[in-house]
Amino acid sequence: MCGIYAAFGSTERIEQLATDRDYNEIQPRGPDNTQVIQTTHALLCFHRLSIMDQSRLGDQPMVDYSTNRILMCNGEIYNYKNLIQCQDCCPSYTSQSDCEIWLHLMTKHPIQKVLELMDGVFAMILWDRASHTVTVARDPVGVRPLFCYLSKDLMVFSSEAKALRRFGSNVVAFPNGSFAQFQMYEKSITKTFSKGLQLCKHTLVEGHCMDWTLRPYWNCNNTIHPPMESQSPQDIIRKTLTLAVKKRMMSDRPIGCLLSGGLDSSLITALVQSMTNHPIHTFSIGMEGSTDLEAAQKVSDYLGTIHHSVVLKESTFLHAIPDVIRATETYDVTTVRASTGMYLLSQYIKTHTDIKVIFSGEGADEVCQGYIYFHNQPTSFHGDVESKRLITDLMYYDVLRADRTTAAWGLELRVPFLDLQFMKTYLSVEACHRRPQKRDNTPPIEKYLLRESFDEKQKPIIPHDVLWRPKEAFSDGCSSVKRSWHHIIQERAEVVVSDSELKEAEDIYPFNTPQTKEALWFRKIFESHYKNMGHLIPYPWMPKWMGDVKDPSARELKNYSATSNVI
Repeated sequence: MCGIYAAFGSTERIEQLATDRDYNEIQPRGPDNTQVIQTTHALLCFHRLSIMDQSRLGDQPMVDYSTNRILMCNGEIYNYKNLIQCQDCCPSYTSQSDCEIWLHLMTKHPIQKVLELMDGVFAMILWDRASHTVTVARDPVGVRPLFCYLSKDLMVFSSEAKALRRFGSNVVAFPNGSFAQFQMYEKSITKTFSKGLQLCKHTLVEGHCMDWTLRPYWNCNNTIHPPMESQSPQDIIRKTLTLAVKKRMMSDRPIGCLLSGGLDSSLITALVQSMTNHPIHTFSIGMEGSTDLEAAQKVSDYLGTIHHSVVLKESTFLHAIPDVIRATETYDVTTVRASTGMYLLSQYIKTHTDIKVIFSGEGADEVCQGYIYFHNQPTSFHGDVESKRLITDLMYYDVLRADRTTAAWGLELRVPFLDLQFMKTYLSVEACHRRPQKRDNTPPIEKYLLRESFDEKQKPIIPHDVLWRPKEAFSDGCSSVKRSWHHIIQERAEVVVSDSELKEAEDIYPFNTPQTKEALWFRKIFESHYKNMGHLIPYPWMPKWMGDVKDPSARELKNYSATSNVI
């Protein structure tokens, strides 16, 4: 994953941060190498997980002495080789790192053009010491995290909020699909254009000010509906997702797949396996009776992978919750539930294998309308709006979960369903075809268009009953149908949280007030690590169009019992 930390400000503030070394809070993201650069007005730290070019040439921060620029990028640029050729960067390209391409493109084009050329995921900081400019950018969906703090004499960026805890309520998430250029120069005030990031009449360094504009460069709401020409939508979707997996296969480290046995992870695993000439390692986790464990083993047997089925006790899952909340930086109920299994599985991969790159099926539910509550969308228009809202907010929920749980154990996660071209392709199909659909005489099923795209009669890519297996959330599938994970948590919450504490919750936590003992338990743990940072989660994740349902678990929805056919 890698971890980036960059601070710019007064000499006094920089010296204090260098002494305290808050940047070491995110060291698990990059266990292979740490490099620190300190100057009078800047402190840069990069924790590296070496995936591409494991030599010292791939280390960061990368310094281009010819242009006096310093780069830090946590990301993967999948088309960097094509860009090297097309942009004529070959003579001066010094490493085999995909991230070095930023240094070359930023000398040739403005940042807006560079972002149009990039195909990948990233959180990037480029410091141009000659022009006193700092450029910051984040990928369209926010797959790679970035947080920031701005004050009268300091600005700090970090891959995770835990390195910024000293700044409390003033820490904000840098918006996904946006970039900003911070210009330091002699003036009396600064100008700010943003939604939530506030900075006015604040001095950055002695005798200088910072003028910056936050600009979005991609919005999924702007997706158009072009004609599909001679190919069917299903053909294009299948080819685009296959390409999304193929471009992510670049790695100098071993690759594996998270495999829950659901549609999303099974499709990605099948595609990855088809692109290798040896059995890949796959991983699933659960308690005794887990529906996912059985389904995952079935898919593994079908594909011929080397499968690791990790079976843990309820107590192990429960005892991990405090560590999970600290790692994920969230108190959202749905996210914590789903993060626990992923965190423990990442720990297993780190401890028992040499796998460093992990493929996963995150993003399909948002892009392809996979949540069970999409069955109740009032109209296709409402379903389309909700899908795009979920994509926009992914960085607070599923993307956050996937990033932090794997990064905590020094793994790099790759998510093909959030490939920009795949998202554009899928969202370009008319909304009426993306909603849950009936198949033959069966009830409507979610992600119908995606399933149909891979329903090949001659040689199915995954078992047919898995291809058409209804949605089972990861936080539910890790447990048995008779004893769900969310019920296990709620039993524990009844013991550790009193009735009186729940009654007082509104006074203590006026923002996102916990409504249940489970939510209050999570919030208390969160606040013990991240005091006054509850604003980082904008709202509790809950399904829509479900009446008075108070629990986000899919197993609490009427649609679940009506459509589920557990393998």
